[in-house]
Amino acid sequence: MNCPRPSYWAFQMASDALRGKLMKTTIKGDEDALLTAYWTENGNKKQLLLVNKSPYSDFDIKLDIPGFKGKAKVQTLDKSSEKLKEGWANDPSKNAKTVDITKGIKVAKRTLTLITLE
Repeated sequence: MNCPRPSYWAFQMASDALRGKLMKTTIKGDEDALLTAYWTENGNKKQLLLVNKSPYSDFDIKLDIPGFKGKAKVQTLDKSSEKLKEGWANDPSKNAKTVDITKGIKVAKRTLTLITLE
């Protein structure tokens, strides 16, 4: 079976998200949480990459970013991609959802979440 491994999608999402100017990002709350965030701006495209490394905890994230309101496209790479599917079926961009980020975002355990506002 010829298909990209799950690690391919993680690097693909990070590569897409980390183009442009990387901004300082802080997370308030549990300092020991295994959650990291990367914020980039590339012209009108603003992206937030959230990495939840915790094997036990889901997080409900309330975003407080100036100019980052309304609807955004959300891609998630999670454990479902650990099972290889034929071809490009594991591509997280094919399962992207449009959500209202003013209500907050749930970041599940062991996931990579990319939030894009254009």
